[in-house]
Amino acid sequence: MTRVIRYIFLLSSMLILWGTYILKPIKVVAIFVHEIGHALMMWMFFGNSVQVNLTLSEVGHTIPVTNERFWTFIIANGGYIMSLMFSILILRIRNLKFRRYSLGLVSVWVLISLIYVEKIPASFLYVIIFSIITIIAYIINSDKIFEWMGDIIGISSIAYCMYETFMKDMLPIVALKVDLLKGIANNEIGIRDTEILYDVTGVPAVVWGTFWFVISLLVMMFCMRGMAKNKKKILKVERLGIDDTGRNFKAKRKNKLL
Repeated sequence: MTRVIRYIFLLSSMLILWGTYILKPIKVVAIFVHEIGHALMMWMFFGNSVQVNLTLSEVGHTIPVTNERFWTFIIANGGYIMSLMFSILILRIRNLKFRRYSLGLVSVWVLISLIYVEKIPASFLYVIIFSIITIIAYIINSDKIFEWMGDIIGISSIAYCMYETFMKDMLPIVALKVDLLKGIANNEIGIRDTEILYDVTGVPAVVWGTFWFVISLLVMMFCMRGMAKNKKKILKVERLGIDDTGRNFKAKRKNKLL
C-alpha cells in the first residue's frame, strides 16, 4: 500500500467512523490539539486566563477571555490553524526518529495537561488508552508501527476539521437525522467556532465551515503531494544508483563483491 493510498484510506475511514466508539482515543487527542490552538492564541495575547474543557462525548470547548472582535476572530481561528499545522508537521516529516519522539511527547503532553485541570474530565480514560497504545508501540519498537501511528495521528487532526465543518455547518440537517451521527448537536458545549466567527464578522457560519473544510482538504492534498514527490525521488535515486552522499552505490557494491 503506497502512502498516498494509505492517507486516502485513513481519512475516509476516520470520516465514516468518527461518530463511533472506535476512534475515541484518537478523537480526544485530535480535539485536544484543536483546543490547544485556541488556548495558545489566548495565552500569547492575554496571558494565563485560559480554560479548556473536554467532555465524555469528546466535545472541546475553550472559553474566550476577550470581547474585542479582532482578537475573538484570531482566537476562534486558532483551533483550525493549530490542527492543520500539527498535521503538516507530523505528515510531512517522515523521519522515524522524529515520529518516535513526537508520539511520546504528544501522549505525555495531553496526560500532563489534563491532570493539571481543576476537574479531571471523563475523556481522561481515552487519553490513558492512547498512552497505553503508545507504550506498547515503544515496547514492540517497530518502525512500521511508528510510521502508521504517525500517519493516524496526523490525519486525525485533518479529519476532525473536515468532519466538524462538514457535518455541523455544511450539512446540519443531515447531522441531526443520520443515526450514526445522533447526539452531535445535543452534546455540544457552548457554541461552535464558526458561530463565533459569524458573530464577529457577520459572515454566515456555513461560509466559514466551507472555508475551513476546503483548507483542510487542500492541506491533505499538500501532504499527499509531498509523499508522491518523495516516492519519485526515491525511485530516481534507485534507478540512477546514487545514494544520499552523491556516490554511486552500485559501483561500491560491485567493488565490494570483487
